[in-house]
Amino acid sequence: MDASVQELLDLEWRMFDAAPQAGQRSAQFEDREEGFDMANAVRTVSRAAIYCRGGSHEAQGRLCKEEILAHENWTLADTYADAEIPDSQMRDSRTAFNRMLEDCRKGKLDKIVTMSVSRFARNLPDGLAILRELAAAGVTVHFVKESINTESLLAQAVRE
Repeated sequence: MDASVQELLDLEWRMFDAAPQAGQRSAQFEDREEGFDMANAVRTVSRAAIYCRGGSHEAQGRLCKEEILAHENWTLADTYADAEIPDSQMRDSRTAFNRMLEDCRKGKLDKIVTMSVSRFARNLPDGLAILRELAAAGVTVHFVKESINTESLLAQAVRE
C-alpha cells in the first residue's frame, strides 16, 4: 500500500475514533439534527448500528466498522454485542439485540450492520419476522459476509 493511501486511512481512523459517541452531540450540530437536511426534510446520513454475537466481538466489530466507513453517508450510532447463546435460549437471552430492536422501534437507527446472517438469526422464521418488523420501521440490515443489504432487496421487490 502506498504511503499516501496509508496516511489517509490512518487519518480516517483517527477522525472516526474522535467522533462523538452515541448519545453525544457534536458542537457543529448543536442547532440541528446531525445528518438531516432541514430544507428538504430528508435524512442525508444513515445512522448505522453494529450488532455482534459470539466470542469474536472485536473481529466482527472491526469488520462491520470498516463496512460503515466505506460508505460516506453512513455513521456509527451504536454497537450492540451479545455473548454466544445456545439456539434454544436465544430469543430470551439476547439483551443487546432486544435493546437494539427497541432503539429501531424508537426511530434511533436507520441501518444495522452485522457480520453474517448466522450472527443475526439462527432460524429462518424468526429472522424473517425480525427483518419484516425492521423494514416496517424503515430500518435496513446489511450482512457483511454475504454482501446482502435488505435496502437493495426492498427496492428490487418494490420495482417488481
